[in-house]
Amino acid sequence: MPAPSPDHHRRVASRLDHPSKPTVPTPGYNVYPREVEEVLHRHPAVASVPVIGVPDAKYGEEVCAMVQPAGEAAQRAKDEMRADLAGWTRQHLAAYKYPRRFEFDDTLPLASGKVLKRELVDRYRSLASE
Repeated sequence: MPAPSPDHHRRVASRLDHPSKPTVPTPGYNVYPREVEEVLHRHPAVASVPVIGVPDAKYGEEVCAMVQPAGEAAQRAKDEMRADLAGWTRQHLAAYKYPRRFEFDDTLPLASGKVLKRELVDRYRSLASE
């Protein structure tokens, strides 16, 4: 049973309220992060890339790729990498699926070798407000 709120109402939370839900709802479509991750993992400049949904004022949520660059790619300019990865995803994914944001992070939160997407969502909640 859900805990009562300060005004003594109970709210039932669904899976859709969970920050690490299995899809990112975009206008008219649901994007599966795993599909986007698989495409980006094939790019030679990407070591790791969890894909999450971040808040967007216009569309509710947008697809965001949290890129951990591989090897020498970490030395490249971020704007150059963004353009390269955006072009890559546009070639391999439908228009509604490719990430609208690419953020770069050398330290992704891990537990047992798995990226903690919930922590990434919390860490990057402010992206939509930039």
